[in-house]
Amino acid sequence: MRAQRRADLRGHPDAAAVSAAKTLLHTRAEVVKGWQALRKHFTNVGYDSLAERIERFTREMPPVRTVADLNSEQSRSGQSPPRQHITEKTR
Repeated sequence: MRAQRRADLRGHPDAAAVSAAKTLLHTRAEVVKGWQALRKHFTNVGYDSLAERIERFTREMPPVRTVADLNSEQSRSGQSPPRQHITEKTR
């Protein structure tokens, strides 16, 4: 399936960006679900202060942004984009 997805995205850079953004949004939703479950647990056991802090934390999380989004924002502000680290081994 992964190979098929890669084949579908070849020659379509926008499709790759959309796929990456969808993955980030899905991941964010799962992370928020986890925080909400923890908040609910803390509320149930009487740790209301911690539950409120978690609620505030999830509410104030910055929006999901891809590397392309970050680079675009930095170029508009006049900053140079961060270097991307290469993690691929050469040997």
